[in-house]
Amino acid sequence: MSSASDRNTALWTHLAAILFAFTPLIMFLVKRDHVREHSRQGLNAMITNTICTFGALGFLLALVTFEFGILAMYAALILPLVYPVFSIIAADKVEGYRFPLTIEFVK
Repeated sequence: MSSASDRNTALWTHLAAILFAFTPLIMFLVKRDHVREHSRQGLNAMITNTICTFGALGFLLALVTFEFGILAMYAALILPLVYPVFSIIAADKVEGYRFPLTIEFVK
């Protein structure tokens, strides 16, 4: 069980990651133990979100040239909207929550 200070820091790291995407990286480099684990998860989620968003945007641009842009536009907008919801859930459940749909880049 971690201290209340560590839980609060992990909570604010997840919430700050919604507005400032680099926050998990800073906390990963600065903090240790419990906060570092949550920062690692947030960092992996941020990297996965960035890769998938750029992939979806590339797919969107390819489909726009073939006039299927409306369907692809809505599909490309879903993924960037899902990760902030995951960050809010992670902030609510600081103990034992793992981000779904995330590739483990940082171990």
